[in-house]
Amino acid sequence: MKEIQPPKFVRSLIKLFMNSEQANAVRANLDEEFFEIYEREGIRAAKNWYRRQVIRSIPRSIKFSTYWGAQMFKSYFTTALRNIKKHKGYSFINITGLAVGLACTLMIFLFVSHELSYDKFHSKSDRIYRLNLHLTFAGDEVHFAGVAAPTAEALVADYPEIEEAVRIYPKKNWYIEYNNKSFKETNVAYSDASLFDIFDIPLLAGSKTDALASPNSIVISENLATKIFGRENPVGKQITINGFFDYKVTGVYEVIPSNSHFHYNLFASLSSIEDSRDTHWLNNLRFFTYVLLNPNSGSKSLEAKLPELFPKYVYTDYNLNDEFKDHAKITLQPLTDIHLNSEAYEELEPNSNMMTIYVFSAIALFILLLAAVNFINLSTARSGGRAKEVGIRKTLGSHRSQLVKQFLAETITLCLIALVLAIILLTQTLPFFAELVGRNLDILTFLNSHNIFIIITSAILIGVIAGIYPAVVLSSFEPVKVLARKIGGGVKGSWMRQGLIVFQFVISITLIVGTLIVTEQLDFIQNKKIGFNKEHLLIINDADILDAKVYSFKERLLGNPNIINTTISGFLPVESEKTIDVMCPEGIYREDGTPINKWRVDFDYIKTMGMKIVQGRDFSVNFPTDSMCVVINEAAVKKFGWNNPIGKYIYEEDSQGDDNTRYKVIGVVKNFNFESLRNNIAPLGIFTYRANRKLVSARITSADIGGTIAFIKKQWDEFTGAQPFEYSFLDERFNRMYKSEQKLGEALSIFSGLALFVGCLGLFGLISFVVEQRKKEIGIRKVLGASVQNVFYLITKETITLILVALVVASPLAYYFMKLWLQDFAYKIDINAIPFIVAGVGALSIALLTISYQVIKAARTNPVNTLKYE
Repeated sequence: MKEIQPPKFVRSLIKLFMNSEQANAVRANLDEEFFEIYEREGIRAAKNWYRRQVIRSIPRSIKFSTYWGAQMFKSYFTTALRNIKKHKGYSFINITGLAVGLACTLMIFLFVSHELSYDKFHSKSDRIYRLNLHLTFAGDEVHFAGVAAPTAEALVADYPEIEEAVRIYPKKNWYIEYNNKSFKETNVAYSDASLFDIFDIPLLAGSKTDALASPNSIVISENLATKIFGRENPVGKQITINGFFDYKVTGVYEVIPSNSHFHYNLFASLSSIEDSRDTHWLNNLRFFTYVLLNPNSGSKSLEAKLPELFPKYVYTDYNLNDEFKDHAKITLQPLTDIHLNSEAYEELEPNSNMMTIYVFSAIALFILLLAAVNFINLSTARSGGRAKEVGIRKTLGSHRSQLVKQFLAETITLCLIALVLAIILLTQTLPFFAELVGRNLDILTFLNSHNIFIIITSAILIGVIAGIYPAVVLSSFEPVKVLARKIGGGVKGSWMRQGLIVFQFVISITLIVGTLIVTEQLDFIQNKKIGFNKEHLLIINDADILDAKVYSFKERLLGNPNIINTTISGFLPVESEKTIDVMCPEGIYREDGTPINKWRVDFDYIKTMGMKIVQGRDFSVNFPTDSMCVVINEAAVKKFGWNNPIGKYIYEEDSQGDDNTRYKVIGVVKNFNFESLRNNIAPLGIFTYRANRKLVSARITSADIGGTIAFIKKQWDEFTGAQPFEYSFLDERFNRMYKSEQKLGEALSIFSGLALFVGCLGLFGLISFVVEQRKKEIGIRKVLGASVQNVFYLITKETITLILVALVVASPLAYYFMKLWLQDFAYKIDINAIPFIVAGVGALSIALLTISYQVIKAARTNPVNTLKYE
């Protein structure tokens, strides 16, 4: 009986229309009878009776007021629709401009919300932190996103603030064999068994406790399970990895959401590999370690204790003194900060940054303001023509408050119609925008009650702002003066209208200038001399599966006349796998060493990449001792302070004097950009000792590229037994380094075009209205001898002046913002006047083109038609 309750909605009505004492008394009486009827006739009859009694309990005055209010709202709404229908052209312009602006804003708001939501889906995200390692060598700080293998265990043992820890150790390119079929999977990693205790990665099959507890066990995503096993149950099945290692599937988990800073389709137990048991604290800093703090522990108090770690565990192992504490520290980074606030060495996945959020948020704000200003401008301009309507309504008895409500009802109705159209536009264009920004955006995740409230409130607010000025001003007119035509339209020379037009074109010109400068910077990046030849260089992935046969494969490729050179390496002169090591240059030995990038390649690397030797010589097979030699770049020479580097030695870490760990400098390669042009060129050493064999690069001719690729694939199939063949070109990888800038340029182009469209749409409507208001003046001027050119100049001179003012205002703003954006690049263009001139001339030309039709049409109209009633 207690679970049965009267209808909540009608109980709320009682509370709404009565004070608390009355409401409690009415509810007590009604509830008692409700249960009696429920026992006799059932729940439906009881609820119907309850509704009728509640309605009778509401005072008659309130019922009448509610009815009257509904009728008044209906009247306002009906009148608003009639006015919209009567002025179709202006209504279309107003609604279309606002709908486009709202759609763009909603689209960007959806993207920004997605970016800010990264890793927040984990229920313990506020207590999860990643360990970051900061090392300082010779004054240079290197920020690592990973730490060494023993760090996690030591922290859990020494600090009670830490509840649990997990390590993720990423690997690349696993070849999975099952049931005589081979699959390649690139998103794989090793992890501790505590992975599922810290992160919310739901298991669909298997036990969370046992999933990664045993060596040679793996858990896979549901997508990978379907790909490998089809409809079979994967749990308990054996698969072979890379042709040698057998693993048992112990679980299947849901696909990791798109708003996560890592996405793996396979996790293997970390206890399967020997590296997980390495006890050295400064070796293999690729264990991405996350700690879960106790609910009552603070990250700041824990971080203050972390400097104790290195004295306790590191100094003895590495024979370091107390000064080392100034060169190494571990910090805690909140999980939810990683995607937007981390630029550490070797992140699990490329991150975004807050600058992108700021830029897109500013664009959204600009476009919304542009659409709102456009809407307000047209609404206020049209209001002057409705003075006679106001006079008649007042003569017939309308109160000022009723007129204000009428005007507000019209503008709010227009805004709500525009909002509906904006949502329709959003659903149709969202897939294209999602592809543009490279994100999986879903409108359903965006439409929660909070966001819906903000959207509707914003639309209503725009309607109120647009309608309040004409409503207040026009409702104050005296009927006698209005009907005697003693009050003008108030359109011509309005300082507010002029200010709003200037504001619109300031936004449009700023966006256009931004687009032009971003495009110019990208063009500079792609055409800058970067120190190597990125054209016609084909990269063959996964060459390490060839093992020792990779050298025979390389020689076989050289048998094709269209292949000029080949080289074996794991490093490319673009963003790729990197190794930073501590080296000690001869003559400037430092205890903390000097960090340099360390590439292990074969003898043909430099010539295949098209790099230039500026001192000494390249590696040569004619000198067997070159395996213990090094070629350094000009940045390394400068860093070491050498005048004549040839013949000097570089030592590994603190091994000064040990011939087994020293490398003789035989050459200096001209500086080349092996990272993004956002960064200065760092010191680099190129070694042939134990060359990395992950990639084979082939310099090919431009003749018969398709045939050359087919030849390479044929050799690959022969050497690997038809394993998957993947290749790319170096120039494609180079361009991918600037993917975010390319996306920004495309987005700016689209949104600046839309901003200009919205602004010109409003300008078209405004000029149409001005022409309509001044048609008699134009007719009189034509009778007095004015030409079409005279009339055109008369109407457009104000617009030209306003756009020139907008250019003057927008130029310093655009310069400031683009100068700020370019600070992220070590190599960048100098901002000149050309983008500003192009933007100004372009905006002016488009604006004149927009209004020309209406102005010329008015100028060519026969004055007889406009003056016949005078």
